[in-house]
Amino acid sequence: MAQRLLVIDGADQGRVFPLAKGSTLLIGSSNRHADISLNDLYVKRVHCLLHVGDRVVVKDHQPNTGGIFVNGQLVTEQELRPGDVLRVGNSHLRLEIEDGSRPVEAKETTKEGAKETAKETVPEKPQGLPVLPAERLDELAGHTFGHFKIAEVLGRGHCGVAFRADDLKAGHEVTLKVLPVEFPKRDAEMQRFARVLKEALPLRHDHLVAVLAAGKTGPYCWIAREYVAGRSAAQAAERAAAGGKVNWKEALRIAAHVGRALEFVHRRHMLHSNVTPANVLIRQEDKVVKLADLMLAQALEGSALYAERLEGKLLAELPYLSPEQVDPQASTDQVSDLYGLGAVVYARLTGRPPFQGATPEETLAQIQEAPLTRPRQYQAGIPPDLEAAVLRLLARRPEDRYPTASELLADLEAVAAREGVAL
Repeated sequence: MAQRLLVIDGADQGRVFPLAKGSTLLIGSSNRHADISLNDLYVKRVHCLLHVGDRVVVKDHQPNTGGIFVNGQLVTEQELRPGDVLRVGNSHLRLEIEDGSRPVEAKETTKEGAKETAKETVPEKPQGLPVLPAERLDELAGHTFGHFKIAEVLGRGHCGVAFRADDLKAGHEVTLKVLPVEFPKRDAEMQRFARVLKEALPLRHDHLVAVLAAGKTGPYCWIAREYVAGRSAAQAAERAAAGGKVNWKEALRIAAHVGRALEFVHRRHMLHSNVTPANVLIRQEDKVVKLADLMLAQALEGSALYAERLEGKLLAELPYLSPEQVDPQASTDQVSDLYGLGAVVYARLTGRPPFQGATPEETLAQIQEAPLTRPRQYQAGIPPDLEAAVLRLLARRPEDRYPTASELLADLEAVAAREGVAL
């Protein structure tokens, strides 16, 4: 009797893999190396083997490096019976008879290994996703990616579109960033994307936007992250530029909260590499500031998509880049992230970036050579010690800046104490 594997949970939910008797199939994440290819960042290139004969037997390809689970139990080799659930990475695959039937007494297993009463209905196969050019990605609203149902567009970036989405499994809102179909062009691009984001997935901090999941559904790679209802520092700076009242206390909170996030990241020998106003989010309910898009630039680095969009991205973000980031011969490190924070705070204080000319060439020349206008020349009410901290963050020579986020935070906390501001 013919059998199949049905993905009941994970980015590939609804996909069916027929099992031909007499075959040995490789399960993994590589289209080139695996017979059953899963869009799961926790699945290795080749994760396990499936022998299909009179019995169906799964065997870990490299024991002790990732693991496989059958009905919630860690195994190295195990016979599968109809109704058994195999977990590979974060993907759950159920063995079924080809017609979709299975024994009534079969049990399913959640990710925590708890037994649940068997369900007699087979999950519906997700509706096929349209293949859309980058400029029409907003038309994905209403579609489902794994267990994420897309709602409205939140914003457009140079390398994708961010949507608000509903996590149908967890029951809360997320931000789902969807990349254009041209990514990845090569298997190496997908492997780098998976490898880098795996480093970001476990990171949790009060002032970092948490990365919740990432994967590939149909032709689209995506990243699910914590949803932050509020506004960005870019929107706050625009309001200040339009004549709104400058809120230096909010600027101080931005500096301190993002400084704490960078301290956390840098202690783990990581860089953000893209601290810009658009990536600094201010939560409406409590004014907590969070830094978004951690390690996205590194995940896409070297890809054809990143190369194609790099010029536009650099032009848009040029006023917030450090001198070493616009110098092809220079290297960047944690003080480059701190410069970016200084540029964000400067914009919140003044309504404009530190440097901005009429042309990109003029802006570049200003970043490299022009004196910086002090924030108090725009707004005299800014505390002198806060201005001094921002100016030090924006020092042209990296060695003149704060060497660490911890030293910056010490000065900011002193300012907050003197001014009676709660951070």
